[in-house]
Amino acid sequence: MIDEEFASLPSLPTDSNLYSFGRIGVHNVIAAYLPAGQMGTNSAATVANQIQQSFPSLRFGVLVSIGGGVPRLDNEIDIRLGDVVIS
Repeated sequence: MIDEEFASLPSLPTDSNLYSFGRIGVHNVIAAYLPAGQMGTNSAATVANQIQQSFPSLRFGVLVSIGGGVPRLDNEIDIRLGDVVIS
């Protein structure tokens, strides 16, 4: 997905996230990953907070996840397990 990968940049010593740096089209991007074995909204919030602290010049954040299943067929909303969710 990343058109060009860049070398790693230093982050804060308190930042335990793993990052990939690169370019998609004309946009420089940082991809952050949850630590191994961790999932859920608390872990995602921690990652978001740490990336914001380590790289304060970031302008936009995109959260990509896998849907856990929220079927609401009455409102034509149907997110199922395995669906990719971007917010």
